[in-house]
Amino acid sequence: MRKVQCKSCGAPLIMRTGQRSVTCQFCGSVYATERTTAGLTSEEEHLWALQRQKRQAKQEMQQAFAVFASVILFLWVIWLMTTPGGHPWPIYPMGGMFIAAVAIWYEYRSKYGAIGEQHVDELDTKLAAERRRIERDLAMREPSDEP
Repeated sequence: MRKVQCKSCGAPLIMRTGQRSVTCQFCGSVYATERTTAGLTSEEEHLWALQRQKRQAKQEMQQAFAVFASVILFLWVIWLMTTPGGHPWPIYPMGGMFIAAVAIWYEYRSKYGAIGEQHVDELDTKLAAERRRIERDLAMREPSDEP
């Protein structure tokens, strides 16, 4: 457990061990600790940062695919409602979106494909252990309010 001060109103906040954020009871602002990279080599820090970028890029790619699928579905519904049995014109925008999806996937794989998920998971485990050690050290240095 450690004591921190609210950056908005100055009220004392108590952050329990393992807790990453705490909300001020007085002003409602959230105080969050930053993830530490202490205990990692510079190469591991670089891989960890790259993995964060990879996760964000993967989310963006998945969102783009979801938008493509929604638009394609919408176009086929319009086709069914207006000219069922006529020329299936939605295949043309569908082909364009397929090409865009392949390009997005290829860019993602060429940029992030070399990062092994297992290695990054090992780094996350190492970071978590180092964070627990730091929190233990801080807890031993700070006087506890508990009886």
